[in-house]
Amino acid sequence: MAAAKQTLNRHTVKSTGDAAQPLRCARWAMSLRASGYRMTAPRRAVLAVLDHAQGEALEALQIWDNARRSYPMLGKATVYRMLERMESLGLVRRVHDQRGCHAFVAVDDKHNPLLVCLRCGHTRVAPAPVLAVLSDLLLREYGFQISPAELQISAICPECG
Repeated sequence: MAAAKQTLNRHTVKSTGDAAQPLRCARWAMSLRASGYRMTAPRRAVLAVLDHAQGEALEALQIWDNARRSYPMLGKATVYRMLERMESLGLVRRVHDQRGCHAFVAVDDKHNPLLVCLRCGHTRVAPAPVLAVLSDLLLREYGFQISPAELQISAICPECG
């Protein structure tokens, strides 16, 4: 397991409710099929990498590299198309870092913001009450309604603090 962790990105997402993790891959496949996507061997390899990541945010090239271990002929375009489709279905979110690069992380609820550490890149899905308080404050004080699927809050994590 330690060796597998070394191949993953430095971004880590912690989420509550990971008890459903083993079913996540099956839910993804069902959502993709319902949207008209055929579940081919290369696409299943991408899903397996994301499922195995268990909350790690991975850059597209890392997903491609890891998925090629089980499907060597996997093309980069397949990975990018899968990530775009999964993002449109709310199955993954982009994680932006200070370099402007982004990684992708599986999420169970696309309506919760991401918290991203400015120093180490550690990422966490914020619990629903955080969004409710922030949303109420922004609406009351400034008249803005936030888009939770787009919201990423940069801060310093407890480990770096």
